[in-house]
Amino acid sequence: MINGFRQGLICLFALAMLFFQGLLCLSECSEMTADDILRHLRARFAEINDYTVLLQVETDIPQVHVPQMEVRVFFKQPDKLHLQSKGFAMLPREGMIINPNRFKKEDFYMSILGKETLKGIEAFKLELAPRKEGIKLKKLVIWVDPVRWITLKARSITWQGQSIDVAFEYKKFQGRHWLPVNALAKVDMKGFKGFSSFHDSHGWGNETTAHESKGKIIVKFLDYRINKGIPDSIFRQEQE
Repeated sequence: MINGFRQGLICLFALAMLFFQGLLCLSECSEMTADDILRHLRARFAEINDYTVLLQVETDIPQVHVPQMEVRVFFKQPDKLHLQSKGFAMLPREGMIINPNRFKKEDFYMSILGKETLKGIEAFKLELAPRKEGIKLKKLVIWVDPVRWITLKARSITWQGQSIDVAFEYKKFQGRHWLPVNALAKVDMKGFKGFSSFHDSHGWGNETTAHESKGKIIVKFLDYRINKGIPDSIFRQEQE
């Protein structure tokens, strides 16, 4: 009888603690600033010093005939990035590879647009707009999971009016690192004349019509190699 009463008290105490923690999290989240959100994103992102991953890229955009391609991505903190592929691969890396280290106060205006539920997760909706010239994106909106501190979705708009919406699916690696395994990008490339805003190569020379410009890019992230060490010489190739 006494043991049952004690167990009941323990259960009630545990439930009360969970309720209190939930209220505390709700209070903290409601007081979050855009800078707080980015600080949490950077802290989580900093847990991985470097990684490589193989991307399988499939393009489905009318009148844009690009075969399925593979791209090897090399990343090293804080902002070193190199892509390797055989031939041309259409990869909108501004929206596909999110690095919160690039979002600095001196470069971007930042504001919270509220919250939005994505697949059962109440995410922060954060908008960034450039403060100065030389930044390719006119606007970037990211949806941030406030528990895992990862980007669930990103919407980027270029100065030429092209837009891309990317939704990510994640998997936990090594028992602690949440990394994307699938991404679906919906693109609208109206008036597009080249890949300057979406990729470091050149595209076709003719504009597409609004009807023909919309499509999607499907990306699978395979063969992650995390914190194995990447020589800096790999990234010097990107600068040459």
